[in-house]
Amino acid sequence: MNKLKPFSTGLGLLPNKFKIISPRNEKRRINLFIFGYFLVLFFPALRYSKPWSDDWALYWDTRSNSAEIINATVSNGRPVLGWLLRSAYSSSFFSNNLIALQLVSIVGIYLLGLAIYSKMRASQFGLSTSLILVLGVGLLPGFQEYVYFISCFAYSWACLLGFLSFTLVASKRLHLRFLGVCFLTLSFLIYPTGAMFYFLAFYIEYLASLSESMSLARFIKKIQINMYGFIISILISLSCAILISKILGIDSASRVQLVDTFALAQSKFEWILTRLFVFEFRIFSTVSPTPTQAILEFCLIFIPFSLALLAPWRELNRKKFFQCTLILLLPLLGALPNLVISENQFEYRTLTAAHSMALLMWLISVGKLLDLISNLKPRRVIRPLVSKKFIILLATTLILSLFGQAQIDSKRLWITPSLKRDAITDKTIDNAPVLPPPAVCLVIPPGVYTPLTRMGVYSLKSDLISEWVPDPYIRITLGAKSIDFLGKVEVVKSVNKCQQGYLVIDYSELAD
Repeated sequence: MNKLKPFSTGLGLLPNKFKIISPRNEKRRINLFIFGYFLVLFFPALRYSKPWSDDWALYWDTRSNSAEIINATVSNGRPVLGWLLRSAYSSSFFSNNLIALQLVSIVGIYLLGLAIYSKMRASQFGLSTSLILVLGVGLLPGFQEYVYFISCFAYSWACLLGFLSFTLVASKRLHLRFLGVCFLTLSFLIYPTGAMFYFLAFYIEYLASLSESMSLARFIKKIQINMYGFIISILISLSCAILISKILGIDSASRVQLVDTFALAQSKFEWILTRLFVFEFRIFSTVSPTPTQAILEFCLIFIPFSLALLAPWRELNRKKFFQCTLILLLPLLGALPNLVISENQFEYRTLTAAHSMALLMWLISVGKLLDLISNLKPRRVIRPLVSKKFIILLATTLILSLFGQAQIDSKRLWITPSLKRDAITDKTIDNAPVLPPPAVCLVIPPGVYTPLTRMGVYSLKSDLISEWVPDPYIRITLGAKSIDFLGKVEVVKSVNKCQQGYLVIDYSELAD
């Protein structure tokens, strides 16, 4: 049996003899392929471009000259995001063409994909690993939210700025270092969890350093400037956020309260262990598992991954075990803002960096597994399983399966409920005896509020259950029909709760 070098061939995903040779015009072809891929991936979102949840409140608040957008974002430490949202929703072009904001988000994801691919190739990762990572990142539930959830249009750009800043901060040119700090600071002030893509770039370089047998101490010395740049950016962004909140007289939101007691620290540790770490191994799934299912799935994936990262076992020592532990734990850095605040809310859009890092960990582990399999005997039996054609077919099938599942999940959450909601609303208004109505009564039965067995926003049956949605939704819908409605909007759980003379809109169908 040939001796395996730690992390040597795993970087290319395919075994060495099956590495894909990059053509001269690889960059141009890859750019076009990635662009087309993201365009097809998010085409349903562009085809059914509709406001959802916070979008209704943001649009209405802007039209009524409310300061709610600025207050909410500043209180959460994201003043630049508030300015971007306010500017976008107050623009007649964007408010009348929400699809443009979705295109802005898709372009950000596309440029992020190109940046990730370039970083991977520059770090000597194989073409297959680099490309699969980019394709997989687009399929993560969090990035689906960035496009379908229109008010998240700036998030992908925060991710891009955070990722690019890592390389810029380490530049030998002072003006590029300054630009890197500015990029990262801006990313923090837009969306702090997007800024955590800084650590994806860090993770890529760390994994690449292992193929060079670089010690951890030497690697830390290598990225020392990056660490300083990260700290400086945090201090600047915190100072800016605090200063702006003081000037505007806005208090910090309770959701950004830091973990400052032992009880909160204990609760946070349990949440990290049972949520964040477990979901490193089910990053594409939106289903909420039972504890037994979670444990079984975790073991079935965690154990083979760990064994692959520790191979060859004859060379197992404390250093290698420590490297393996770091590879498994470093993706948690992608969720750093979630680790330091007291709130324990699981939302995919806050975990895109952590899940992108976990996906890279998957690819590295699979590459190592393929190396192990290719060196097993008898080779006549094993060889077909690691052949170039079989692995490419398997990878393509997996990507297509995840692509289809992402489309199904997104359609189930955003498209189908929105179309059904609007059909009920339009039919009721068109058949109304009196317009404008004196008041509108929305019947949303308990069944609509019952969450699905899914995680985060994927558990919602309709955005109407959010208390900030019904009022602006009805007013905007009536306004689009040129109906001047000045009455009140009530939400009840049964038809007999509606007062006589009100326009009753029954959303019981949404409970199905």
